[in-house]
Amino acid sequence: MVPSRMERITAAAGIFCCIYVLVWNGILSNDEADGYPAFTGEEIVQGRFVENKLKKSKRGAERVPTEKFMAPLPWFGKGTVFSGHLVPDVDSVASAIAAAYLFEGVAMVPGELNAETAYLLDRLDIAPPPRLKDAYKGQKFVLVDHNAFAQRPKLLDAEKIVGIFDHHALSQEPTLVTKPIYVYIKPWGSCSSLIATQFLEHHVVLPKKLAALLMAGIISDTLNLKGPTATFWDRKVLHWLASRVEWSPGVFGRDMSLENFQKAIDTFAHAQFVAKANLTHMDLEQIVRSDFKPFYLSSTKLGRKTKVLVGWATIETVDPFYKVYLSPQKVCQLVHETMPKVAKHYSLEKFFLSVVDIEREISVVICANTEDCTLLKAAFPTFNLVSAGKSCAQGGILHSTPLVSRKKEFIPPLRKQLAATHRLLR
Repeated sequence: MVPSRMERITAAAGIFCCIYVLVWNGILSNDEADGYPAFTGEEIVQGRFVENKLKKSKRGAERVPTEKFMAPLPWFGKGTVFSGHLVPDVDSVASAIAAAYLFEGVAMVPGELNAETAYLLDRLDIAPPPRLKDAYKGQKFVLVDHNAFAQRPKLLDAEKIVGIFDHHALSQEPTLVTKPIYVYIKPWGSCSSLIATQFLEHHVVLPKKLAALLMAGIISDTLNLKGPTATFWDRKVLHWLASRVEWSPGVFGRDMSLENFQKAIDTFAHAQFVAKANLTHMDLEQIVRSDFKPFYLSSTKLGRKTKVLVGWATIETVDPFYKVYLSPQKVCQLVHETMPKVAKHYSLEKFFLSVVDIEREISVVICANTEDCTLLKAAFPTFNLVSAGKSCAQGGILHSTPLVSRKKEFIPPLRKQLAATHRLLR
């Protein structure tokens, strides 16, 4: 049956309307590969991140109020606890403090602050967060900078979790929740970047001290943007935060260029890295435990799938401290005493320690026994594994340059190797 003229007109009008709606919503738009409207590198520095994204849009964003495009600022309840992972670092502490300010909560830390974090809080005149205690068990809380069960402070009740802000992959053993919660995860290099964008997106004024602290969090986790985890967004957010910091007179003069911002950031980062590296006031066990993370990794043991609790500690340092840790005396102490003691404390089945020069981007990984060294060599077959020395022959040193990132470069190959079919000797 041949359609009538009116039916043909109706069908054409319907097709036109569908195409119009698709274009309006951006489905047929070719603005950007990632779906975001284009914006210049200067815009986030000038604090116009969200506004300019919308103004550049070809989808009629200017006809609709900005608020229509953004979800409201989440509300967790006044007094909600914001806590980072078991072993606090700069990124987790900075994220907790800034998020607690933004959401009217309370920042807390589950463990002792490391030297880098203590130095920054003192330099910026920010009070250290109180330690998490039994009194707060049962309180509502938000996890920042982690989602893994193994890294969650055990004092916090899983039934009371109301949110997660993180930049890590979902763990093989994630924190389980009993109800829908607010989750904000981005594949960026730092949780501090995520928290900073919350201030931008919701038009909340960011205090200068918090801007400096979040800047330090990004610097620490991305090795001042030189590490493999650093992203385009970390760079833009870092420059925006630098524009919010109250720098000492004479740092810029009248020239507020991105080049000068980067020079100021580099100077700030160097002082931060020196504070991180100078651990002469700590014994070796404290140093190893100051940047330690446990991971539950899947393994195949005698044909059966099982979970292995693996620990990975990192000593991020600079010269001359880097060479000190690799002296025969220090390596033997690590292999014979420190690493076995830490492994026993955390009930670890496997334990590794990376020593990284964060300015020269060189590294080694230390294993303390034959079984762990065999696994390490299998996971990184292209790197040279040598004996830790005649007096500590059961240990080994893997020369792993240019690898520096635990999250992105060390753990993934280890996870893959453990998941392969092989017999664990331990």
